[in-house]
Amino acid sequence: MNEIIINNLDGRLTVSSLQVANDFGKHHKDVVRAIENLKAQNCALTKMFIETTYTAGTGKHYKRYDITRDGFSLLVMGFTGKEALEWKLKYIEAFNIMEDKLQNRLNGINLEEVIVKAVSLAVSETVKALIPFIMTSTSQPAPEPAKRIKKKYKHTTPSKISTLDPELKRQVDDMIISDEYSCQKIANFIMNNSDIEISQMAVNRYKRNYFSYGSDENIQLSLF
Repeated sequence: MNEIIINNLDGRLTVSSLQVANDFGKHHKDVVRAIENLKAQNCALTKMFIETTYTAGTGKHYKRYDITRDGFSLLVMGFTGKEALEWKLKYIEAFNIMEDKLQNRLNGINLEEVIVKAVSLAVSETVKALIPFIMTSTSQPAPEPAKRIKKKYKHTTPSKISTLDPELKRQVDDMIISDEYSCQKIANFIMNNSDIEISQMAVNRYKRNYFSYGSDENIQLSLF
């Protein structure tokens, strides 16, 4: 006895029109014509006969159909004779066995576990897809370094700080730019590292006259 191959096509049990033609002793083109006659009579039958192709030994592609159980019942209804009846019974048994196997497989599945895994996978994929957008929206551009800019007005009274040793003056400028030191601390720093006596007010005046805030609110040194 030839083995009847029942396929599981996305949850639907089907049999190939090629196998039906072979088992029932029909030409495949006649089986295809019978299927298409049924489809022509009622378009609702289209879902029972899924059109596809197969490759012949010559390498050419030909039409065939995957036939569902209901489609098979309609198709072989017109096949008569003792041998045809025997094959109908064999196909019915094959479909029943395959349906039982499929049902047993479904019964063995823990649906709750499947749902949890599916949801976890979906959440994981969603998070992965959102990471680039999250990183883009939360990342802050690095602040631009303080820039030395020129005031639009001239100073008539030179500051004592302007007469400092260049290296010491640079340190004082850096202290002001950092905005981490009070004017008093800067004055003390100058007096501890030079012979110049300078007041907190003098440092504050130097700060106002020679420094300004840029658009990024970083203190900037003014040159003249």
